[in-house]
Amino acid sequence: EAGAALDLLTGPWLEPLSGERLRVSPLVADAGVKTLSKAEQLVVHSAVAESLSTGERLNTNDLPQLLLSSMRAGSRQGLEVVVHAALLGKVPDAIVARVLYPLAFMRTDRVLFASVPAVNVMLRVAQVKVAALNELANEAEQAFKRLEEEVMHVRGGKVLRDTAAFRSAITRASVWA
Repeated sequence: EAGAALDLLTGPWLEPLSGERLRVSPLVADAGVKTLSKAEQLVVHSAVAESLSTGERLNTNDLPQLLLSSMRAGSRQGLEVVVHAALLGKVPDAIVARVLYPLAFMRTDRVLFASVPAVNVMLRVAQVKVAALNELANEAEQAFKRLEEEVMHVRGGKVLRDTAAFRSAITRASVWA
């Protein structure tokens, strides 16, 4: 029975959170990396990305996991959900800044999502926004510089770049000082 199995795992393996949610215990957080093959890890991340991105309503607390799993699995759908949450104004900026904080620190020495340049550019715009919201001037600047290079490969990319610059400037003018 699924409920009984879940009850057995709760405690040492899973920690209960508010809203009937569970989190993997930090004690076993890296167990999947240590025990699953790369192919099996990809399957897990794909399933997580699909599950989190296809629901009727996204819990904003799931955005960090959706970002991570989508990046690892190469999930266009998952990354589109992340950038829409970050850029369309449906999620308050304070929440975007908090839950997508890791996005500010993603690498700027290479493309984030090579298979779909338009999604990559939107993700980079989100990176600039998150860095600016968190007043991380260096990270915002580095992400913006990379964005300037990447927009050349996307139709309408320059508009996205200009929007990112404007949005960042009005969001946290002190970042650019």
